[in-house]
Amino acid sequence: MTQHPHPLDAVYLWTDGSAAGLSGRRFRDNGELRYSLRSLERFAPWVRTVHVVTDGHLPGWLDRKAPGLSLVSHEEIFPAGGRGRLPCCNSLAIEACLHRVPGLSRRFVYFNDDFFLGAPVSPSDFFTPEGGHRIRFDDWDFPVDTGNGTVTDRAFAGSLRLLDGDSPAPRRRAVAHAPRPYDRERIDELVRAFPEPFARTVGHRFRDPSDAALHVLYYYRLLESPELAPLQRPVTGPPDPDVYRYVPLVPSVVGMARRFHRLARRRPKFFCLNDDLPDAPDLSSRVVQAMTRAFLARYFPGASRFERGRA
Repeated sequence: MTQHPHPLDAVYLWTDGSAAGLSGRRFRDNGELRYSLRSLERFAPWVRTVHVVTDGHLPGWLDRKAPGLSLVSHEEIFPAGGRGRLPCCNSLAIEACLHRVPGLSRRFVYFNDDFFLGAPVSPSDFFTPEGGHRIRFDDWDFPVDTGNGTVTDRAFAGSLRLLDGDSPAPRRRAVAHAPRPYDRERIDELVRAFPEPFARTVGHRFRDPSDAALHVLYYYRLLESPELAPLQRPVTGPPDPDVYRYVPLVPSVVGMARRFHRLARRRPKFFCLNDDLPDAPDLSSRVVQAMTRAFLARYFPGASRFERGRA
């Protein structure tokens, strides 16, 4: 395994939608964080510290005193101008503050709780020895229309517009739903380069079409910078199913059984189980939720050090 010359941390965001009175698939908890942490401990034991950023609520199974675990509140990372909008349920606003996590390593890997490691990974899967990023993509493009689509689509399109100014927006591949490498100092440079959009974003408790999306701006600013682009290692071409799979959860029991079987057979390094089930689940959706929990328990058996009562 190729080692990185500097320590690398991992950062998670987690929100208890039920405690905040939130509903819908974006705030639904299917137990993903427990299994993502199991995947991290099993397949990336070289991670130094795991920082879990929350609104103050934590899952009951999480061992707050686990070695290598740092619990971070929104109050600790939001600038003074954004604290009046806490608690924050806008992941784009929280991501804009990642570089402010206390004690964070300069280079780190960011996880959503529905990102999983399916096989052993090394630091070289995320960074080059020179500090460049391994950047993976999905097989579709970012939206470019700021006037149509979901709130998130318009925020992504508007973020690209910040890079393009008045020039026509080129097609750019969407960054993969997989653990993402970041450089804390590069994020700080980006936030200082676009102070007004990021200040506006951290002031939004919920997503807004005018939000600046960190990952959209961050990776394409690196890739399109004459100085920084030569250091980056974008993974071009269609996603390799043996390395990365994006798996949306849909209300089809037979279809999901097939998808889980393929995941268990291929065991890619990275996979995402994105909750696309209806906000108000029907019977099929509830069965798929149970199937998802059972699949994760089979794939990642045994408690991690982050869980209470570990034998």
